[in-house]
Formats: sequence, structure tokens, C-alpha cells
Amino acid sequence: MSCTGGACRRKSIEEFRAEAEESTEESSLSLFDLLCIGVGGTVGSGVFVLTGEVYPVAGASSMVCWLIAGAVCLMSAFSYMELSAAIPTRGSTYAFSLHALGEVWAVAGAVSLMMGYGLSGAGVARSWSVKFSVLIGTNLDVGPGYFISWTAGLIQFVAVVLVAIGVSFSKNIVNVMTVLKIVLVFFLIAVGFAATRRNVFEAGDFFAEGAGGVLTGTSYLFFGYIGFDEVCCMAARSQNPRKTIPRAIAGTLFGAALLSTIAQVALVGAVVIEDDDEFAYSFEKSFAQKGWPWAKYTAAVGEVILLPVVVLLSFMPTPEVLAALSNDGIISKKFGEMKGDVYLYACTASGSLLVAIALFVPFAYIWNTINLGVLIGFNLCNLSLLSTRCGNGGELTNPRAANCLNSFVVCAFAAAYVLWKGAFEIPTLNGDTTYLTRYWWWLAIGLIFFAGMVASLCLVAKEIALEAKVPAPPLRTRTKHDSRRSSIDPSALSGKSRNSRGGALTAASSYFICEEDEDLFKAPGVPWLTGAAIFVNFFLMAQYEWMDQGILAAWYVLAYVCYFASRGNKSLQQKIPSMASVATMGIWDET
Repeated sequence: MSCTGGACRRKSIEEFRAEAEESTEESSLSLFDLLCIGVGGTVGSGVFVLTGEVYPVAGASSMVCWLIAGAVCLMSAFSYMELSAAIPTRGSTYAFSLHALGEVWAVAGAVSLMMGYGLSGAGVARSWSVKFSVLIGTNLDVGPGYFISWTAGLIQFVAVVLVAIGVSFSKNIVNVMTVLKIVLVFFLIAVGFAATRRNVFEAGDFFAEGAGGVLTGTSYLFFGYIGFDEVCCMAARSQNPRKTIPRAIAGTLFGAALLSTIAQVALVGAVVIEDDDEFAYSFEKSFAQKGWPWAKYTAAVGEVILLPVVVLLSFMPTPEVLAALSNDGIISKKFGEMKGDVYLYACTASGSLLVAIALFVPFAYIWNTINLGVLIGFNLCNLSLLSTRCGNGGELTNPRAANCLNSFVVCAFAAAYVLWKGAFEIPTLNGDTTYLTRYWWWLAIGLIFFAGMVASLCLVAKEIALEAKVPAPPLRTRTKHDSRRSSIDPSALSGKSRNSRGGALTAASSYFICEEDEDLFKAPGVPWLTGAAIFVNFFLMAQYEWMDQGILAAWYVLAYVCYFASRGNKSLQQKIPSMASVATMGIWDET
């Protein structure tokens, strides 16, 4: 994270602002539209799919898994709120990493976004095909093990066509379908509570799977919260993003956590456990057990009609991310060409690939990989916030802070994996009497890394405190009735001013964090809460099998091989505007 030049070059805030000035994208998404995108993308996969998937893992305590996963997401969401309000551009984690960490890390952010959205949409299409087959009583999939799903490929193709028609057209469908989806969720919750057969909070039954079941179940549920990141991806198309994006993220997380947790309570109380490995835990099954066919078919038909909106929402940010990569010269310029309000080439190229994945790749093979990619995306965003607060956004001006941050990341990763994989994960003993000895050794090593993590975070906090003392030039919040002349000090933008450590004044390349930024959301608890989020995310990643970790690593290796092969001698395109154009930039409110 501390390298300079070439693949580690960073993109300044001036470049982002210049692109926003030149952009032809229409700011058409209101707060309601963003909430529909966020809630629509989370609630469907959460209530319709994941409530049944997490129950066999965590049992009745699966409702706690939703709350823990929501809290973990909120810890990272604060970073998304601040960065997306300050850098309201397409690309989300990719753009934040490009600004604060460098191009090579931004590629990792792009991969995590593609996995969290495009790939997850194909997975939801596969899940939808199963529900559709159950509803009609006929399996339309073909091939050995029914691995070829024509219905999943078809629903993914429809999503691609809708996005290709235009964002304005798609958002109207999303808004209507999201409202109907919430109505269906309320129906499932109400009928589920009416069908309750037992007290789910009984002692001895609630935590039947133990703490390990709760942790593993929690790690399964991040796919049910990724809609809040999608809101960030659409920031460039939003109205007044400095205010609407943080509100939309908060509303999405709150809505998803509330509805999914209550729905999980209703399902746990209504379902009857059967001694059948193929038993599907779902609202439809529980209503059938109760002898309520009207409720069963209402739930089944409603889910089949409304779940495809998740496929649509998952695909919508994909062309935006590819366009951002194209604009920065990382991939072909064709991906950044617009036709109407759509990046048509990016839409068709990525859509074709995802249709093929929906056709041929079962959801079970990619679900864990998606969750791991989401957690990596969370950590890249958190690290981007810490790096920017240390003064390294847009340009590496504080190498000492970068080294402290590197040490923190290494120690946090090592502590999380050593503590879980070496000490806390319950092994298959098979008569192994040396387990306790190995446990204490791994625990000691993990605690040493944990202590190193805390020490490194303290040093990061010191660097952030020093950076906060550097006076930033006043940034006057102007209205649309003001003249176009900027109140920003040109000398600061040219990088001629110096900070207390002798480096260039970081306000020139990073966004301003000072008292004048009254409308800019500031993440609380930096760096302590942000650092805790990074460690918790690594710890949850350690819950997954090594096979899942290997598949994830293979995706990243493939991405970097393609990146370095195509990059050659290219570097990040520099689009720093002239001082004349910079002088016209400013922060506008809508009053």
C-alpha cells in the first residue's frame, strides 16, 4: 500500500471532480429510488433464500446471526458513507481504493464488486430456477446432476436486456417490484407467526448449535446485506449524493436487518424439523406442513415473481464498474462508451458472461466465494478510509502512516486466521491427544499477532491525529446562485503548501475533512471502530473452508494475470485538470 508510481499510482479528488463535471450521466436517482435499489437487492435474497439456508447451520439462533451480520456490515458501512459522500462516483470500492490505496489494490476492489454483484445475480438466478421448478412440479434443468439451468440463463438474460434498455426504465420496474416484495415479506412474517408451533427462545434449544454455529451462520449472511454497497455504485447517478447516499445506506441496512431478522424468527417458529437430508427449510414448506395450501402457493408464486428483481439489481452496477475501469485506462475504452444512458458494450459483454455462468454454474459452487469477496471489499473500503484520514488519499505523502497501516493489515489477517483455524475451530480429533498442546501454541501465536495489530492501530491513530492538526484551506459551501469562482486556495491545489511533516498539503489530493464540511458525513470511531471492523471481517473470512479460500484466490490470480498482461507499460491515466478548470470546481448544495 506504500508503493509509488506505475500500478500503485493513485487518483486524486481533482480528477474525480473533473470527471463529474464532464459526465453526461443524468442524476436521476432520488433517495426513494436508492432505497428501493438497496432494500430490493437485500430483502429478496435474504428472506426468500438465506433464511432457509442458515437455519440448518445455526438453528434457532440464526436470528442472532442476522443481527451480528448487520452490526458487522454497519461497522464497514460507516466507511462507505463517508467515502461515497466525498467521492460520489461510479465504482464504489474500486474508486475508493484507487484514490487511497493505488491502482493495483483498486483491481482487487473491482473483482470483489464483480463477485458481489454480477456473480451473485447469476447465483440468485439459479436459486430462482429451483423455486420455479418446485412451483410447476417439473425440473426443467438438464445434464448430469441437472447442472444446466435454462430457466436461470433466461432470467439473467432478461435482466441484461432491461439494463440495456436504460437505467431510467429499469428503476421504475425496480421501485414497483420492491414495494410488492416488501408486501410479500410482511405476508410471510404475519402468516409465519400465525403458524408458530414452538417457543424458539427456549433455553437449550436456542443455542443448540453453539457459538461455532452462530459464527458460521453469520459468515453465510453477508450476501443478504450487499445491497448497501450497490447504492454506492450508483452514486454518480444520484441526486445530491453528499446527503442522499449516507441516508440510503443507513436505510438499506436498517430495513434489511429488521425484515430479515423478524422473518427468520417467524420461519424458525413455524418450521417442523424433519429427519431428511434433502429437507428444504422455507416458508412454503412450513405452510405446507401446517396444512395451509393457500399460504404455501401465495408464498411460492410471490417469490417466483419477485425474486428476479434481485437478479436485475445485482446486474445494474456491473456496467458502472466496468465503465470506471475503462475510464481509468485499465481495460478497453469500449467499456466506457455510452449509448443513451447505458454503457452498452459493458452491459452486453458482462451480461453474456453472466448468462453463461447462470446456465452452467450451480449456486452452491459460488455462494461461499461471493461472501468472501464481499468481506474483502468491506476491508478495502475500510483501509481506504484509514489511508485517506492519514493524508494518503490521491498521493502518497505520508509513507510512515502507510507502513503502519501495512503492519496493521498483516497482523489483523494473521491474528484472525491463526486464532480461528489454529485455536478456536473444533477439530476432528480421531484419538489425537496432542490437540490441547497445539491449541495453546496456536492461541499464543494468535495473541502475539493480535497485540501487534493493536500496537499498529495505535500508531495509525497517532498519524491520523497529526494529520487532523494540519490546517486545511477553508472550503465554502456554495449555492447554485453563487458565481463559478472557487474559494479554494490555488496554492493548496497546486501542492505548493507544506504540512507539518514536510510533505505536500494533503488537501490538494484528498477530500477536505474540516469544520467547513458541515454536510459531509464523517465516520465515527476512526480508527478504532474501523480497525475492529477489519479484524472482524478477517475473522469471519477464516470461518470458510480452505477450498473456498482457494477458489477465491484463483479468481484474484486470474484477474491479476489479465491485468498485468494487458497493462504492459501503461499507467493510470492522469486527468488532473488545469488550474483554470479547478477554479470552477466546488461543493454545491441544492438550496
